[in-house]
Formats: sequence, structure tokens, C-alpha cells
Amino acid sequence: MGHGDVARAWAALTAVSTANLCVVAAPGERSLADDDKLEAATGKAVEALMNDRDLGIYLAGPEDGKMRMTMLHLTQRHYDKLAAIGLEHVIIEPWIRPAG
Repeated sequence: MGHGDVARAWAALTAVSTANLCVVAAPGERSLADDDKLEAATGKAVEALMNDRDLGIYLAGPEDGKMRMTMLHLTQRHYDKLAAIGLEHVIIEPWIRPAG
């Protein structure tokens, strides 16, 4: 929802919802707005990679301030394209991995 005062967040939520709500303080945790900024910053590059079917990237989403890229396998071509985005911005998760 956002950062700030728990009581203020509670009041804002109860004004628009009659469902059971749980509002807690989570200092230092990322917000939905933080994830939206991350997706906006790297979204076009990630989308372009996902549109390249040969790369086999089938899932991408925010996690811990980075974009998790789930793909069939990791090759040098994949790595080079992800490095162009910035490896500090992605979590690489190939489905097929070397044995051992």
C-alpha cells in the first residue's frame, strides 16, 4: 500500500473496504510502489527479452528489489542480454542447470 504511519494506512484502507484487514508496520520492506518503480525502470528491457522466444524466458517479476527472470536454460547469449540490462537488477533462475 505505502510507506508511513500504520494508523493512517488503516484509516485509508477501511474507508474503501469492509473486508477483514491486517495492517502492520514493516520497516525497511519494499512497497508495491517500489516494485512498480522497479518494473518501470527495467520493464521495457525485460519485456523485450521475454518477447524473444528463443531465449526461453517464461516468467519475470519483482523480488527483493530486483527482477527475477525464470527461463528454460542459461547460455552465454542469455547472460550477455541480461548483463546489458544490468546484472545488479536481475535474479537469474534457469530451469535446466548443470549437474553437480
